Amino acid sequence: MERIIRLKDTLLARHKTMVLAAFLVILFFSGYADLLNAPPQSTHFWRQSDGTSLALNYYQEGMRFFQPQIHNLHADGDTTGYAVSEAPYLYFTVGALYKIFGHEHWVYRGLWTLIFICGFMALYGMARLFLYSRKMAFLTATLLLCSPVIVFYGNSFLPDVPALAFTFCGWLFFAKWLQNKATANLYLTALFFMMAGLLKVTALLSFFSLAGIWFLEMMGVKFGEKGTRIFEERWKAALPFFLSFLIMLLWYSWAYNYNQLHDTIYFSMRTCPIWNVAECCECDYQSVLYNIRKVFLPQLFYKPVMFVLLGCVAFTLAYARYARPLLLGITLFTFLGTLSFFLLWFAAFYEHDYYFINLYVFPVFLLITSLDILRRRFPMVFQSRYFLIAFIVLVLLALGHTFKRQERRYRSENAYLAGAMQIAPYLEKLGITRQDYVVSIPDPTPNYTLYLLNRKGWTDFYHKTRDSLSLQQSIGRGAKYLIVSGFEKELQERPFLHTFLSEPMGSAGGTHVFRIDGQRARFLLQSRQDTVLSFYCNAQEVSATHPGRMQTSHPDILSRGARQRTAEESFSGQYSLGVGGEHAFGFSTTLHHESATTLKVNVRRKGVGQNGFLVVSSMGGKTQLYHTQKIGLMDEETGWEQLSLSVPLSGLGPKEELTVYVWNPEDDIVYFDQLEVVLLRDTLEVVENQGM
Repeated sequence: MERIIRLKDTLLARHKTMVLAAFLVILFFSGYADLLNAPPQSTHFWRQSDGTSLALNYYQEGMRFFQPQIHNLHADGDTTGYAVSEAPYLYFTVGALYKIFGHEHWVYRGLWTLIFICGFMALYGMARLFLYSRKMAFLTATLLLCSPVIVFYGNSFLPDVPALAFTFCGWLFFAKWLQNKATANLYLTALFFMMAGLLKVTALLSFFSLAGIWFLEMMGVKFGEKGTRIFEERWKAALPFFLSFLIMLLWYSWAYNYNQLHDTIYFSMRTCPIWNVAECCECDYQSVLYNIRKVFLPQLFYKPVMFVLLGCVAFTLAYARYARPLLLGITLFTFLGTLSFFLLWFAAFYEHDYYFINLYVFPVFLLITSLDILRRRFPMVFQSRYFLIAFIVLVLLALGHTFKRQERRYRSENAYLAGAMQIAPYLEKLGITRQDYVVSIPDPTPNYTLYLLNRKGWTDFYHKTRDSLSLQQSIGRGAKYLIVSGFEKELQERPFLHTFLSEPMGSAGGTHVFRIDGQRARFLLQSRQDTVLSFYCNAQEVSATHPGRMQTSHPDILSRGARQRTAEESFSGQYSLGVGGEHAFGFSTTLHHESATTLKVNVRRKGVGQNGFLVVSSMGGKTQLYHTQKIGLMDEETGWEQLSLSVPLSGLGPKEELTVYVWNPEDDIVYFDQLEVVLLRDTLEVVENQGM
């Protein structure tokens, strides 16, 4: 018994470590480890690249805090990238970390993840102080901070989740202040609310909710226990919040004047109210509501969680007299603030799911208030193991929903990402320095490809490449190079580009580079294909250690289907595989793609009609690669057809496997022989232009 008691005491003493470990496990299964060094991608890669561009420019342009800029030269008459929105102190911090660790995406994502973790721990700590229960505090924090939209943006370069995290840090110190009235905790509350408000205006929801509590107490309303005031020394308590509000006011005034000075309206610093939808977006009232209901709600909450929150509203209204006045007041003010923000920025919700993130303060306090009422009014239910089990099941189901949504967000690859990432490493070798301006198309965003290329210039944004005149104007402003992804398609859609293609410098993965300022290119980019892996299997030898598999020409690779060998037909040697009926598959061979860019497969086929397929598919990843070939090239002398596949592999992840096999779903036997597999890697090299 004493040992059990000591174990229990040890676990309680280490509860924060256990909570942290549990949250890290959640982030791991959300793909945070795999994404750690990934560039901006998936949903809202536009806004993600704005943040990465600001950070990279700090790193490369002298760490001048009050001169934030982006790669797109849209300001000062399309000659500079100066622009600002939220206070860039996090971007500045990332730039400083780049000075230590170099420009690596894991630095940026790592900082964001660390802030996210701090926010989770702060919410857990705050909920524990209000609910007096570690279990309920952990489940509350997990249920609400592990929603799909928060987990996705938790490490995705946008400032919204850091702002929410700082908000919960502020509430944690306020909860501590309620216990010990230490002035330092009140100043820390104001500091974190200010840090959140400087990042996102939405985060001021908490600031103004607390201000509402303070104001009502000035009017005589008492929010403390047993009819006491929360703010006994009202003006002393207001001082840190007044100072933080003043700093925020000064910042937003400076930011507005900075954008005015540089003649840029890129970063929106205005409202998008419900009564003026048409001027804010190319949509109408019904379209915004449709997107919220059909597109965004599944990203915000698991559906049963939404019903639970609606139940919390009804429960809180029914038993409001049992609620702590402070929690009830905060819940009410955060609701009013959420409603006000929704009305003032209604049009922004047409395509910006991250605008919802800092509104999560309301459901957090709604749930905490409901649980606190349950603890006071129905303590047996609150302490019941059945209630705890039900809560745990809800959280686990919600986490499963989040994991699926997270995987779905990263399922498809962005074409801009693939093209720019392939060409970027060669720009410096081609003589294209960071000081050279480029035009990058197609790219409707201001910064995405420019950031990936790490070159300043122009994109399709603001119609800078809509015709030959606009492109010529960019050349007049200093553009030296044109970078085109998806070259063939762009040439069809923009025939005016032909005028600017007289000086090609090379291509990679469908992305082409041209010099467009009238000068000759000193260096050119050429490509070649190197063989990474090559082997064949002609069904002649069975593995001594694996009787169901056949030897290939590679000592470490075996092919399945040995029991289907037959001497009735053969292309080379004595045997082939008879495939069909109960044995519909053969020559099944699994291999790692070894960072290859192309897979080429040949197999010989002989049989009735054109039955039987050659198949290549991927396993163990998100790409879902699947290619088949049924039509072959007949060799009239032998009567055998050759089926061939050439499969691009650029979209495969490093852990994904390839499977090559033949398949005949018909009953009539078809013979397959001489499987040949070649993995090729495209290699680029820079050579001197002999035409100079």
